[in-house]
Formats: sequence, C-alpha cells, structure tokens
Amino acid sequence: MSIKELGIKQVLLFIVVGGIVMFVAIILGIRVGMVFANQSPDRTPDSLANQTTMRLGEKVPNLPVVAADGRSLTLQEVTGGKPTVIGIVMPGCSACKKLLKTWDIHGIVNGVKGLQVILLAASTIDNRDLGELAQWGSHYPYYFCETGALDEFCGISNFPSVMGLKGDNTIGVIGSAEAMALDINFYQEYLK
Repeated sequence: MSIKELGIKQVLLFIVVGGIVMFVAIILGIRVGMVFANQSPDRTPDSLANQTTMRLGEKVPNLPVVAADGRSLTLQEVTGGKPTVIGIVMPGCSACKKLLKTWDIHGIVNGVKGLQVILLAASTIDNRDLGELAQWGSHYPYYFCETGALDEFCGISNFPSVMGLKGDNTIGVIGSAEAMALDINFYQEYLK
C-alpha cells in the first residue's frame, strides 16, 4: 500500500466517522429541542395561536348555550364568575378526542387546582350527541352551542379550541393547535 492510498483511506474514514457523529448530534438535538418546545418556560397566552375573533383581556361573549338537561343559559351564567377552562369541541372530531384524552391523562378535570373545567360542544340543538360526550360527563360539565353562534359570537371554526376565563369573565387564554401541550399549571398561572 502506498502512502497516497493510505491518505485517501484515512480521509474517507474521517468523512464517514464525522458524518455519523454529525447525524447523531442532529438527531439528539432535535429530540432535546422537541422536549423543551413542549415545556417551554417562555410560553405565555400571547404566544399561543389565536384562530378566533376574540382577544385576550376582552370579556367573554354572552354566548347562548344549552345544558345537557335542556336548560338555556349563557356562557357567562355557566362560568359564574369563576376561573374556568373551556374545551370547545365538536362531537366526532378526532383531534377533540385526543385533547380530552390528554386532559384525562394529565388530570385536567373540573375542580382541579380551583379551576372549573367544562366542555362546550359545537352542535345543533336538535342534533345533540349525548352518547359521545357522556363518557366525559364525570370529569366535566358539558354544554351545547349552535355552530353558527360559535362562529358569530367568537369566530371559532377550529376544533378543538381552548378558552380560559379569569374570575371577572375576561379572556386570559385562547388557543387552538397548542392546547394539547398546555398543563393545568399554565391555566392556573394565567387565570388568576
């Protein structure tokens, strides 16, 4: 073997080993970044994607809702001036089911840490699907709202969406896609 051949083999070896090290470093960096992205201490209500017409600090609209027993109420009556997390879902929506399963796993249920947690199901009053929501009824009170009213009063057309109300019925949290990654401590901190 000549010195020239040995040099080329070493260069190729360094390139291959260097490529493997870079690949492993990139993969580890991505995984670490994903962990921190879901638990970012910089996450605030202002940083959440708001795909509605509502704004932080505004009063919650006086949205008409119907209780599971058929009583007509408004969203302001339902919350009763208490800090409240509202999961806005659509029966049959797979992302909505995923949100509720995530909440169940992480203990985001009605009454935890002094917060009301309720569900607002987008559905026509005549077409209320009690079957699907009944399974969550032991964890959350649930109410129905006409899909058209949700759009008219709140501009909500993406499901699930999550709204957090402070005790004075002002909006403290509003988000859609990132709602899955928020834990009860986030809501507790921003709905004081």
